[in-house]
Amino acid sequence: MGKRPASHRKLRRPRQAELYRAGWLLSAATPPRRLAILARNGLEMETVEKTNRFAWQPITPKGVATFARAPLSHLLTVQMLCALVFVAAELSFLDRAWFPVVTDAIRHLQPEGRIQSGVLDWGGIAASTLAENRFLSLAVDLPHEGTVRSPAHFQVEFGRTGLKIFSVFGFVEAAYPARWTFAFNRPELEPAWGAWRPAFLAMAGLVTLAVLMAGWAIVALIYLGPVWVIGFLADRDLDLSACRRLAGAALMPGALLLSLGLVLYTLGILDLLQLGVVWALHLLAGWVYVCIAPFMVERPASAGAKASNPFAPAPATRTDSTA
Repeated sequence: MGKRPASHRKLRRPRQAELYRAGWLLSAATPPRRLAILARNGLEMETVEKTNRFAWQPITPKGVATFARAPLSHLLTVQMLCALVFVAAELSFLDRAWFPVVTDAIRHLQPEGRIQSGVLDWGGIAASTLAENRFLSLAVDLPHEGTVRSPAHFQVEFGRTGLKIFSVFGFVEAAYPARWTFAFNRPELEPAWGAWRPAFLAMAGLVTLAVLMAGWAIVALIYLGPVWVIGFLADRDLDLSACRRLAGAALMPGALLLSLGLVLYTLGILDLLQLGVVWALHLLAGWVYVCIAPFMVERPASAGAKASNPFAPAPATRTDSTA
């Protein structure tokens, strides 16, 4: 009979005991083959499965806490799903609220018009509203006299040398680029917008998806410190990688809340100020889960009675001898 492969040989007991005390053998990143070896060497399967929990819902504090013991792939999968939910809400808003106004405004442009050398050449009247709804208004006001103000949540006003964007938060002004030339007429913009509208939606979704995933990774690093401090003070079994996964999962409830708020805003149930309140609450939700979820993580095995070492030899039993 040939020798057993090295991956199937039993580890020496002193080395096993040392790694077990250090917690390395039972980390969330333990390979399945190593877990199988540990199980064959006497480790209880309940303890083995404890380190490979399936984390799937980041809604409750307990659900967020399970990501501390789950592989990083579980967190990334859930984050991707939450990002797709927000992207779907965003694209629905653009398609139903803003893009129809742009389409209607292009249809009301003059046959000739151009922005050239930083100046708008407009063949129509000096001040007119092109299209509007409760979300967006597009207008032309060459002298910026304020004669075409709209109650829409956002208004884009094209002037002679620049544009202004108004909202309940104030306004910003930007000059037209002097070196660029833009078409500002119906014959050129109508077919171009019809062809590029789906592409603009796709690009908006991809950019949002990338920004969300990158932003959550950066914010999770910021939240890592508070999670570790809370876990340390509460005597919870959290290393830095577990803190990072928990912090990343703590951002998901706020993201789902903001997605719901954007859907309600698109349906007209919320106004812009109420959407701003939802945005503030979604930031607060992250900190709430960061402060609560670490308490849902189990304590170390040595908190009360020390856990038994499965690799240590069993103590010898004493038997009474009879004469």
